[in-house]
Amino acid sequence: MKKKVIDYLILGGGCSALSLIDHIMNKNIRCYNFLIIEKRKTYIDDKSWCFWDNINSNFKNLSEASWKYYSISFSKFENKLYNNNYLYYYIRSIKFYQHVMAKILKFK
Repeated sequence: MKKKVIDYLILGGGCSALSLIDHIMNKNIRCYNFLIIEKRKTYIDDKSWCFWDNINSNFKNLSEASWKYYSISFSKFENKLYNNNYLYYYIRSIKFYQHVMAKILKFK
């Protein structure tokens, strides 16, 4: 029996791990074998996932909301800072899980 070689083992299949795998698939990296070990049998909408990314993020269409500013405030002072290159994205985890899992199933 021929043994399968696993080049990279990823422990956990949460948003960060699936984000890594999504980037690997987007770069069309096929010269390595990846194995994701995840204890969940099914994914549920268990969290929100928020992150800064460029305006043309690959996950833009999954976003529930996005902001291009952040504020720093204390006492009676508030300063809003705007960023024209990056947005802060809010995604429901289930949309992200489903999106990446569908891509994984199609990726050879």
